[in-house]
Amino acid sequence: ALDSDGRGDEVFGASGGQAIKGFGAELACRSKGLEITASKGSSADLKLEKVSAKLRDFDDKNRGIEGQISGDLASYYSVLANSPLRPRFEGLLKHTQARGPARVGLRLDIPLHDTDHTATAGRVAIDGAELLLTDINEPVRELRGEVTFDADGIAARKLEGRLMNQPLTGSITARKTGSALAAFWVLDLSKDAPLSKKLPEGLRSRISGNTTLRAQLRLSGADLPALVLDSDLRGLTLRLPAPLAKAAATAAPLRVVIADDPSSGPRLTADWSGRFGADLRWRLKNGKSALDAVKLRLGKDAPVFPEVLPGLSLGAVTSDLSVDDWSELADYFGGSESAFSGLPFTRANLRAARWLWRGFVLPQTLVRVQPEAKGWRVRLDGAGAEGEALWTPDHVQTLLQHLLLSRNPTPAESHDNKAIQEPGRWPAMDAEIGQLEIAEATFGTVKFQTQRVPGGQKL
Repeated sequence: ALDSDGRGDEVFGASGGQAIKGFGAELACRSKGLEITASKGSSADLKLEKVSAKLRDFDDKNRGIEGQISGDLASYYSVLANSPLRPRFEGLLKHTQARGPARVGLRLDIPLHDTDHTATAGRVAIDGAELLLTDINEPVRELRGEVTFDADGIAARKLEGRLMNQPLTGSITARKTGSALAAFWVLDLSKDAPLSKKLPEGLRSRISGNTTLRAQLRLSGADLPALVLDSDLRGLTLRLPAPLAKAAATAAPLRVVIADDPSSGPRLTADWSGRFGADLRWRLKNGKSALDAVKLRLGKDAPVFPEVLPGLSLGAVTSDLSVDDWSELADYFGGSESAFSGLPFTRANLRAARWLWRGFVLPQTLVRVQPEAKGWRVRLDGAGAEGEALWTPDHVQTLLQHLLLSRNPTPAESHDNKAIQEPGRWPAMDAEIGQLEIAEATFGTVKFQTQRVPGGQKL
């Protein structure tokens, strides 16, 4: 038998690993075996509380190492990012940052003649840490729970914390296809809630209440989507244009899926009970992703454009489409603060049983819009209107076979839209309508031209 003590100011791990400082260890040889026990040392701001390495028999082909380490989660992240364990924690490292106290129990089973097949297992005890969700730049505070990891992946029975001052509970499931964090969170959009204040001003007054959101975040496994969000939105009141309006008691399931493709870039798809759908794609350029193509659908029968064109595409099939209500939201979808700002408009295919504008109704009409060199070409087909218009910022040229506008028996509340109220903002118009009917009045064939003059238009 042989016992020995070892001390060192700095000891380096194999293959250029992290240095262990202030190292202290005891070595014991017994019969045919060897045991090394360390009770002090630190590496990358992590404290080694106890580490033991055992070789029960010199003829044994495996060496086992067990350890207890404590420190800040930020230091663990740094070590993981530069260790062979990185692929197992890739999703966690990519979508989160962490700080706060944690203790790790670690076991390594190392084949002496095949170290590339080292088996790793352990558990991480978290008590009051902070986990930053980098995709939304919001921290989960007061995070507590225990995470285990082994060859099958990462797992946790129960994790608890608070996100935007609302309780969050979650678990991590390990599968052969990968590991995923599933979390339930109260989505609070009441008037003074932190999340409500992040909404664009045009939407803030239209959405209120709270609902439960389920999120699944991929931690490992290429076959799993990066992030999946699900909610029935029960509890939320949505004062939005039809068909998006919803009472708090109504369930309207929403699913959002974010997938990432290293070659083509991220993709987001959303389906909201047939009311609304979205397909957003980013392209990779110089290692960075930029939003490149957006396809939006309104109504369950809205056309799905199969090809992906750079820019913004709109499709809709709905019973009522209020021009006034949607105009109020147009600044958000196309304004300078919009996520879609800078995207060229590609096309629109919009069908409504009733187009509502001010006190008038345009019956069943399909409106198709395509960009031209300096504006848009608009094609109208249906009972309400038939023909086309060429629209530029300064001039609109219209040729219609017929245009039928009836009175709306239940007009919406008045809209304060200065662009409509001030003819000086209108483009000049050159129109010919074969058959014009407005309310009870039939005008027959109508031709008119307008010209901009100071303060308005000359008809």
